[in-house]
Amino acid sequence: MLRSAQIAEEIVAKLAAVLGLPKEDILNAETLDLHSIDSIELVEVVMGIEEEFDVNLADWEAEDVRSISDVVQMILRCILPQDP
Repeated sequence: MLRSAQIAEEIVAKLAAVLGLPKEDILNAETLDLHSIDSIELVEVVMGIEEEFDVNLADWEAEDVRSISDVVQMILRCILPQDP
């Protein structure tokens, strides 16, 4: 099972690749408002995350995402078994 630290690392790697930034810049950012990420770059990141973790992220789920931690929690909700 994936741990949140591993998920965060993968997300940072995806963001760094799409934005052409060092991972450290992304890790040190308070929010995902990195260098004015545009909608095309955001779509690339979301598609990469969906593919990497075999999840389907609904648009409404991503609306409140403001940080790497928010993305990790969103993915964990998608991949971890839910209590009945």
